[in-house]
Amino acid sequence: MSLDAKQINISVEEHRLIQRLDHSFDECYDKMSDIVEQKQSGKTISKTELEGFQSDFESIAQRVRNDLSSSKRVTELGIANAHEDEDVVALTDESKDMALIGRMETEFNVFYEHYKSYTGLLVSDPKRADKFFSESITPQYKDVLLPLLTQYGARQEEEIEHQTVEVTQESLQETRKVLVLSLVSILAGVIFAGWIYQSIYNPIRSLQRATQDIRQGKRESIPVRANDEIGSLTREFNQMVVDLEKTTVSKNYVDNIVESMTGSLIILEPNGNVRSANAAALNLLEYTASEISALSFADLLESRTAVAELLTEIVQLGSYHATDLNYKTKSGRSIPINFSAAALRDDLGEAEGIICTAQDISGLKKIQNDLEAARIAAEAANKAKSEFLANMSHEIRTPMNGIIGMTELALNTELDAEQRDYMETVMSSTHSLMSVINDILDFSKIEAGKFTLDPREFSLRDCLNETARSLAIIAHKKHLELSCYISTDVPEQLEGDPIRIRQILTNLISNAIKFTDQGEIVVQIGVKSQDASGTNLLFSVRDTGMGIAADKQAKIFEAFVQADGSSTRKSGGTGLGLTISAQLVKMMQGKIWVESAERQGSTFYFTAIFGVVNKPAITKERRASQPLLGLRVLVVDDNSTNRWMLDEVLKNWKMEVMLTASGQAAIAELKFASKTGRPFDVILLDAHMPEMDGFTLAQRLKEMPELNNATIMMLTSDDHNISVTKCRELGIASYLIKPIIQSELLDAMLTAIGNRISKRTIDRTPLAKEINLHSVSVLVAEDNAINQKLVRLVLEKRGHRVTIVNNGQEALQAVEKDSYDVLLIDVQMPVMDGLEATRAIRRLEKKTGQHLPIIALTACAMNSDQERCLAAGADDYIAKPLDADELIGKIEKLAGAGMPSGAEGILS
Repeated sequence: MSLDAKQINISVEEHRLIQRLDHSFDECYDKMSDIVEQKQSGKTISKTELEGFQSDFESIAQRVRNDLSSSKRVTELGIANAHEDEDVVALTDESKDMALIGRMETEFNVFYEHYKSYTGLLVSDPKRADKFFSESITPQYKDVLLPLLTQYGARQEEEIEHQTVEVTQESLQETRKVLVLSLVSILAGVIFAGWIYQSIYNPIRSLQRATQDIRQGKRESIPVRANDEIGSLTREFNQMVVDLEKTTVSKNYVDNIVESMTGSLIILEPNGNVRSANAAALNLLEYTASEISALSFADLLESRTAVAELLTEIVQLGSYHATDLNYKTKSGRSIPINFSAAALRDDLGEAEGIICTAQDISGLKKIQNDLEAARIAAEAANKAKSEFLANMSHEIRTPMNGIIGMTELALNTELDAEQRDYMETVMSSTHSLMSVINDILDFSKIEAGKFTLDPREFSLRDCLNETARSLAIIAHKKHLELSCYISTDVPEQLEGDPIRIRQILTNLISNAIKFTDQGEIVVQIGVKSQDASGTNLLFSVRDTGMGIAADKQAKIFEAFVQADGSSTRKSGGTGLGLTISAQLVKMMQGKIWVESAERQGSTFYFTAIFGVVNKPAITKERRASQPLLGLRVLVVDDNSTNRWMLDEVLKNWKMEVMLTASGQAAIAELKFASKTGRPFDVILLDAHMPEMDGFTLAQRLKEMPELNNATIMMLTSDDHNISVTKCRELGIASYLIKPIIQSELLDAMLTAIGNRISKRTIDRTPLAKEINLHSVSVLVAEDNAINQKLVRLVLEKRGHRVTIVNNGQEALQAVEKDSYDVLLIDVQMPVMDGLEATRAIRRLEKKTGQHLPIIALTACAMNSDQERCLAAGADDYIAKPLDADELIGKIEKLAGAGMPSGAEGILS
């Protein structure tokens, strides 16, 4: 038999494949052994790890199949070579090899099927998986696959040995040259096999050992000995080691951060068992690391109820936060915490754990408790302050009511000039004192937080007119012009608090009068902005007084501060008026400020927002002024502000207006108008002008019949010196008192030209003497003797019958015995107060079916007083000091009596 080099190469290739199969079989078994070891150590195999194992095993299995296929191909080459050489022995050997390879392939497929069954059992039945591994996989590997591989390897070694013997025998039979060639070939084959073993098998085994080292925490690189695929694989492995080292460093860095945290951090298993905790958590809860690892999350909470629901909520929502949880320490101490938690998830979104952080908020809770206690104490103090304020209001207003009421009653009696002067001085002083008291009480209400607005529908023009009219007398006594103007674009009706608007205007106008010795005070109101939600109005009060220094303009809005705070100042006051006004403006969503310079006067501005009441586009005033359309009017007034305001008003009524500043200029205009055939229809004269006053001008016009065709109307600041007879003699149709009220001016002009809608004309008659349609029986419950006397005098003067009792208990007894038309009851009285008595009377009436009208009388200063009285069952409410018109009107209204129109008030 001749030696065939092809056959030797085939044998070498078969030997290499055997080594690879041996290695691959080992890896397959090792992979499954790793899983078994992890399970036996109690470690949970995650879904991710199982998928990684399956992927690795599939790769190795594919490699085994490839190696078996290669072995088949090599063996087939050997069979073909034996046919060529007609070597029957070699052909027989190769056929045996092919049979062995076939068996190995079959048995490996069985092994592979066992692997698939095993991985399925790992998920469905882990205990049975362990048994299956030991009873099926291990025997298949050790008793079948390895013996077949060993047999196959032995066959190849036998074949190589047999071929070597054949070579030796043939060498002896053939020439030395053939022997040398054969030895060289054998040596080359051995070297080649060694090279293969050294270049492939050893590096792979090194990678396997390095991988096992990584599992044990060792991270060492492998030397790269080639630039082939094995070298590339080695370099990738070394890079992986470097990356893993970086990851480990990052993990250590994070671990250090977690351990250095001041807040508690605990990691839980999905079932709530504690996995680990940082140092802060151990210190807070007083456990060691081993102790806390044996606990569940429920063991750490003060309340163990609904812990499972809480953990489920955290996993479902992904995050959770609460401030109402308490940790319980090892010693049993309760610690309030600010708690947050988040679910930890794997790549598939499955919950792997829960991370919990907590901060000890014991200090914060203590602060909150202290603040709550302070709030309760502050509310109690505020309530006490409010009660004190109400009591003080009652104690102050009650005697003031007596002083004012009795003084005004005295002024309505026959007094000589000296007595009247004394009483008027008393009245003026009491009103000044009442103003001071009101300021102090208002300021107290602001501090107590009881200062509120009472919005309602009202006419701003009426509000301004009433305010200006009440202050005009004071201004005229100082010979000051007081003028008021409301822009035509200001809505007729607004939604707001007219009482507080009047309070602000009264304060600003009073201050202007107080600090102005000569000149004028001008009040203007216009629209700053307007939309569907409301109207922002701009108010201004300008005077020609002493002015305010720039460094004091901001301070005057502070409490108890005046521009002139010296002991020698000319004007008094509490210094609270502007403070209260500023607070009111702020409540109306506005602001207040002043523009002034010393000796150049001052202008106070404030804005306020009002709701707009929907009204017709054409106002009542505009409709009423239709008869004045196109009429020519001559205004004669030396004050430029008055001329400007009258010009605006009259032009708004579509009249032709000519303005003059003196009597001489007026005569000239009248002559020119007569000459041109365009005479004036109405002449408005100011009564007080230099050189030629209004009466003198009227006298001159009377003497000039050609100029005396117009209707003459007089404007005056003081009606005390107006003579009706003199006005008739001079042809003056009517007169108006400044400040001019637009509605009064319109009525007077319409009356003067023949459309009688006037409220006041030259033929004014004295007010009707007070009369009564029928007498009313009034029960008065009042504990103050002066107020008892005052109310009795007012009502008896009206002709009513009065019964006095001293408290609510007596009032209740009186109602049970006798019948009355009205009960006037004071709220604050001894024994039984007015509210309690009112409730008792209403309970009594439920049995009798009757109803006694009740008017509550109080001196309290709180806005809630009216609601309290009405809630107790009162029909109406009157605040002290009493207003006689209001008192009589309400009594007669509730009793069903009439009150003649125009009845004058007795009390202010």
